[in-house]
Amino acid sequence: SSGINAEYGEAYARTLELLREKRADVVKVAEALLSKEVLTKEDMVAMLGERPFGEKTSYEDIVADTGSEMEDNTGFSVPAGLRGLADQLEKERKKTAAKKS
Repeated sequence: SSGINAEYGEAYARTLELLREKRADVVKVAEALLSKEVLTKEDMVAMLGERPFGEKTSYEDIVADTGSEMEDNTGFSVPAGLRGLADQLEKERKKTAAKKS
């Protein structure tokens, strides 16, 4: 129990530190939400810039290196109709981004 409390305390302290460090960005987002109920990814990029890390677009990317049992999907088979969907969506995203440039 004390180990969990210590982890909770560390996470809480790190959260407060991040909020203080990113206060200006938090204020930007809060002010935008007051004037516009829903923010799109494009809105966020315009306010905060591109993400400093790559975007995860597949389930495998999301759970990779989490140490979760969900990470092991060796017995899982993607239905035939969905195979290649991630690649297709990525191509469409790039095409849309290129048109905007």
